[in-house]
This record gives sequence, C-alpha cells and structure tokens, in this order.
Amino acid sequence: MSAGDWFVILFVAVIFCLGIYGGIKLFRWNMRDHNKMMDKNEELKQEKECSEKE
Repeated sequence: MSAGDWFVILFVAVIFCLGIYGGIKLFRWNMRDHNKMMDKNEELKQEKECSEKE
C-alpha cells in the first residue's frame, strides 16, 4: 500500500472515531437534559396533586 492509501485509511479512521466520540458526548448531554426535565415535571406533578388535595 502506498502512502496515499495509508493517509486515506487514517483520515477515515479519525473521522469515524471523532463521530463516535461526538455522538457519545451528545447522547450524554441529551440524557442529562432529559433527566432534568423529568425531575422538573415530577416536581410540578407533585405540586399539582398537593394543591388539588387541599
């Protein structure tokens, strides 16, 4: 294999690895926001139930 072939393989591998890394970071960021939203919704639901009981 020539130097150009190795360069292409290395370039594609780097792009692939960066895509996986970025995808994992985005997934974790999304899950953190999702959990915050779910906690907030649960608190609002509990407040609503308490106000209905009174």
